[in-house]
Amino acid sequence: MQCWEGHLVVLLEQVPAKDGRWTGSAHAYQLDLWGDQPWQVGDNVDCLAQLQEAGHTAEHPKEADQVRVTLVQLFDEAILTAANVDVRRD
Repeated sequence: MQCWEGHLVVLLEQVPAKDGRWTGSAHAYQLDLWGDQPWQVGDNVDCLAQLQEAGHTAEHPKEADQVRVTLVQLFDEAILTAANVDVRRD
């Protein structure tokens, strides 16, 4: 799946830190670990929960919410098939 990074940023900025720390994709985003090299999501279940927690809000552009729905489906599938998910900038 390809999406504009800005839509993903809208979602990840809504993920709150837990016990003062970010985890999963929110952690990678907050610390700018993505860089120019592919980055493997370490915990698909955690990332799925973060995307579900971000939910739909009135502040989301319609496209960002569509990205969220598609990513939820992608992570559901990845969990069911034990697949790895990589994030990369193109």
